[in-house]
Amino acid sequence: MHVVLIKFTEVSIVFRNMKEKLIYIIIITLAVSFLSACSEEGYGISNEKSSEGEDPTSAIAKSAGKPDDKSEVLKQYTDKKRRLKFNYPDSWSVQEVEVLDSLVIWPIIEEKDWQSVIYIEINSDLREKTIEKQLDIRIPEVRKMKKNFSLIERKIIYTKSGLSAGYFLYTNSLTRIKLKDIEYLIPVDNNKVILVSASIKQSLWEKHFPTIDLVLNSIELF
Repeated sequence: MHVVLIKFTEVSIVFRNMKEKLIYIIIITLAVSFLSACSEEGYGISNEKSSEGEDPTSAIAKSAGKPDDKSEVLKQYTDKKRRLKFNYPDSWSVQEVEVLDSLVIWPIIEEKDWQSVIYIEINSDLREKTIEKQLDIRIPEVRKMKKNFSLIERKIIYTKSGLSAGYFLYTNSLTRIKLKDIEYLIPVDNNKVILVSASIKQSLWEKHFPTIDLVLNSIELF
């Protein structure tokens, strides 16, 4: 059996603006979808260990289970780089993508056409601004990049762990794929904002939103 090994850490890219980074995120998401589909032909996807020396997905590779299995085990990921931790189901994988300076979280079981994905990253463009102002800036940026962008909702929320966050939900499309995306902007201090974003096929939204909600509401800073 051949093994496809994802090695994002060997490349270093400097993005001049958020537009370039958003384009690259779309490319990475499509790549994940392609690599996941390869497993149907007898190929496997192997995750490298995190920079902290611990493989957050080692147990998942042995037994994936169904993503909507109510009996699945929750795991905790500690991100020392961004000084946060969160929970996620053992049917999902977590990987540090150095090229994007982001954590990428996706289901182990492959999905057709589009791989559901959650990103966690630090956004420095929104620092020293109120949450409302952050939303005022971020939403137009995304609107310019996403085809058929349609805003459903925006508001300020509080997570179960006590963090305040700006939130917006919208639909968009890529070729013939109808997507529903969500973003959370969590101010950490005057110098940085944690950006949690997710992109899901509209037909899978009800299935995967509980995982997005789990990740967001379990985020704790340290």
